[in-house]
Amino acid sequence: MVSRWKLAATAVATLCIAHPALAQETARKIPLPPEINYPEGVAISPVDGHVYVNSATTGTMVRVNPQDGTARLVGTLVDPAHAALTGVKALGLKVDHHGRAWVAGGATGSAYVVQVDSGEVLARFSTPAGNTLINDVAVGDTAAYFTDTRRPVLWRALADNPRSGALEPWLDLSSSVIRYGEGANLNGIAVTADGRFLVVTHMQRGELYRIDIATREITRIEVEGGAIDGGDGLILAGQRLYIVRQPHQEIVALNLSADLTTARVHKRVTSPVLEWPATAALGQNALIIGNSQLNKRTTDTPVRPFSIAVVPLSLFD
Repeated sequence: MVSRWKLAATAVATLCIAHPALAQETARKIPLPPEINYPEGVAISPVDGHVYVNSATTGTMVRVNPQDGTARLVGTLVDPAHAALTGVKALGLKVDHHGRAWVAGGATGSAYVVQVDSGEVLARFSTPAGNTLINDVAVGDTAAYFTDTRRPVLWRALADNPRSGALEPWLDLSSSVIRYGEGANLNGIAVTADGRFLVVTHMQRGELYRIDIATREITRIEVEGGAIDGGDGLILAGQRLYIVRQPHQEIVALNLSADLTTARVHKRVTSPVLEWPATAALGQNALIIGNSQLNKRTTDTPVRPFSIAVVPLSLFD
């Protein structure tokens, strides 16, 4: 059944994320409207170029126009089954070429597809009850793939005409080379431009893996140049991989080999504008990163207003 997001009034903020900041070649914070608390998921739409940001705790999503700096509330995800849930409700976010946002539903064990121009929920996906954290999503030409940080499963939903139902347990990781344990396991995920491979990061162990989509073969990516544990969001741009190391307030740029089996750390960037950074989106000249501040959620002592960070790509040269 098709449902809708509750649409609220337009929120406007001065969010100029274009040329002035980049000309200074420095990272900076940009405040978000008050509707967005603990921003986790960030995506840039290939359809309209807008930046979309969601709240981890409420599922609220805002659309930011990079041309005039205005921010408009898209809506707040309303799911009666999860209304009383105290855990995070929306994490990783991607927008595809059809203007649909694919949202990882965190502790709800669910995932969502939302038409961003109307706020209409096109599909809701579920997983079996249990200890789960649907954490991040990568969208290819034919399917969307979701990581589960607590259960050793990689979930999949077909991208063509998505309909509500159960997520497919596409890859069982319980007996694979990717070892699950207590704490944070798989988190960030990206798909190669040719659609052949997925790249995933093991947050606690600081490991990277390549997954062949056709054969489902898993290969460890050997990394040189230091630790990459704490990895949250991943951005894959050709042979360059950016890892958001959340607890370290750091972005690491790695150069991957042509076959994606080895990687070397190219540069590490830290900045005071990074506040427990989570996922990232790749703009023309910068990374746009959600400052989740989820480390302050239990004490409710975040820096307000919440923000996104703009980190110029030139800092990685």
